[in-house]
Formats: sequence, structure tokens, C-alpha cells
Amino acid sequence: MPKKETDVLCKITCNRCGKESYVPFVADGSRSYYCADCLKEFNAGKKRGTVKQVTDPKGRRRYEYICDVCLRLRRAGTPPRKDRDRLICGECAEKEARERKASGRKRVVIAKKGD
Repeated sequence: MPKKETDVLCKITCNRCGKESYVPFVADGSRSYYCADCLKEFNAGKKRGTVKQVTDPKGRRRYEYICDVCLRLRRAGTPPRKDRDRLICGECAEKEARERKASGRKRVVIAKKGD
């Protein structure tokens, strides 16, 4: 679905972080308004910890969930990993594994003789 194009941009102040932002509608000031970053976190927080099983147009079983590390909506053919009571996508799991492996290595300093 293509994004809606609009000529109206209204300046708002985020009620959560205080950052100034623009929204594509006329803000009347009687409601709470949020910047894109805070709105993304707020919506992801509502869906966190749930795995939804859906069927794609080709009839394959897919799983939708919010990764607790990167806060992105993920769709996968296999259920997400449950790592320390959190849902984690494959990319974040690989990144954390690389970081753990790198942090476990000893640091070696090579010095030349006579210097």
C-alpha cells in the first residue's frame, strides 16, 4: 500500500520526549502528540511478547512478532527464538553471538624487542 502524500504539515511537540516534529494533519492541540520514534516504541510495546501465526498469500505459515532487541516487526517461517524470556530475531541473535565470542577473546599486545 503506497504512502499517502499530503500538503499539510503541522508542527507539534512530542508529549513524551519534548522533541519538535511534524505530522501530516492539522493538530488541534487538544490531544497528546508523539514524534515518530516515540510512536514506534509505544506501538511496539503494545505488541511485545506476542507471536501471531498468519498465512501468507501463497498459503505458507508465517510468524509475526516484535523483536525485543531492535523493536522491529519481523515475519519469519519459523517461530522466533526465546532467549532469556525475550523474543529475538535471527539478525539480533547472530549479532549478540558475535559480540559474546569477541568479548571472550583475550587481547594480545605484540611489542618489538628493543623498542
